[in-house]
Amino acid sequence: KNDNIDLIPILDKNSKVIKLFSTKNLINTFSKNHKIIKNIPVVIMAGGKGTRLGKFSNYFPKPLYPFENSTVIESIIDFFRSSGVQKFFVSINFKKDLVKSYFKENKIDDVKFIEEKKFLGSAGSLSLIKKKVSKNFFIINCDTISRISLEKFYHYHEKNNFDLTLVAALKKHQFPYGACKLNRKGELIKIQEKPISTNLSMIGLYLCKSKVLNLIKKNHFLGMDELIKKIKTKKGRVGVFPINEENWIDVGSG
Repeated sequence: KNDNIDLIPILDKNSKVIKLFSTKNLINTFSKNHKIIKNIPVVIMAGGKGTRLGKFSNYFPKPLYPFENSTVIESIIDFFRSSGVQKFFVSINFKKDLVKSYFKENKIDDVKFIEEKKFLGSAGSLSLIKKKVSKNFFIINCDTISRISLEKFYHYHEKNNFDLTLVAALKKHQFPYGACKLNRKGELIKIQEKPISTNLSMIGLYLCKSKVLNLIKKNHFLGMDELIKKIKTKKGRVGVFPINEENWIDVGSG
């Protein structure tokens, strides 16, 4: 779809065309998955000060940071809409009146705001939706632009019966110097020139069971890392859905 391909030939083992797959077939194929996804709400965590954005955050809140001829939060909403999501909660605090005014002026009226009375961290405001979600729900940070299959993400979460599943991108980091490897006596074994390490980095996108909300105290500051620790302490299951680095843009690092 992104490459404007309208027709795909389906081949057998002998490379003989046996069927043509069209855009219409594509829509029908994903319609069943969309029926599942459309019933899963998403919470966009947009109440932070956006300090990583530098001086820009002195004038505009993080959700209104410009991105691809739009704003970050509109890009996030459009991404979820494209997969069928219909219910949106937006957690706001910093310059919240400006965010609400922007939504009103641009007639983005299909979202419900969750207004923090104080800064509650990257997970604390979830306590304010306890009575508004009944099963699974998505959580995404307002500086995260992702291009993944929500259908695959959902099925991975359900198949493994995780209480919370986080999306992590495979990132490579190159050490800019020669790395010394020593033995126990402090003797040099070898020098590895500018080694590359690979890690899975949390991107700020999650799928969560509603029962997890019972672990969050109302109006108490709570980071997502702390919430994950609480889930693990209660013998809950936390999964990791790995993606390629190309499928994630961290707006806050720009």
